[in-house]
Amino acid sequence: MMSLPIHHIIQTFVQQPRKLFILDAIGALLTAVLLVLFGMYFHRFIGLPVHILQGLSLVAIAICIYSGICSICLRDHWRGFIKAMIIGNLAYCGLTAWIVAYYIGDLTGWGLVYFMGEIGVIGMLVWLEVRVMREVIAFK
Repeated sequence: MMSLPIHHIIQTFVQQPRKLFILDAIGALLTAVLLVLFGMYFHRFIGLPVHILQGLSLVAIAICIYSGICSICLRDHWRGFIKAMIIGNLAYCGLTAWIVAYYIGDLTGWGLVYFMGEIGVIGMLVWLEVRVMREVIAFK
């Protein structure tokens, strides 16, 4: 059985899906900013080449723009757009996991912790998005 606070959060997003897109956009923006900062100032502490960090930040910016536009423009028919958001987030996690595996010998401990944490946080967001999408289907 779902705990009451999580159920309340899910119901809030079901009733106001725009907020889910806003949450996703803010998270993607935070990711992009952190990756740009790491790329500019701390790439040696992460262990990845600058161009990889920049590439990941561009993907995060694209997700931020998509979610931001959805939060502003959509009025109805959220389900397909939530599904696309889920797919984008999962693709980002898959790409990040592949990069981590490919550069595992170069990554520092800090880099590994950051990217595993990022995948974990995005994974929790995807879980929430899936729950909301299922509730939106059941709600109609």
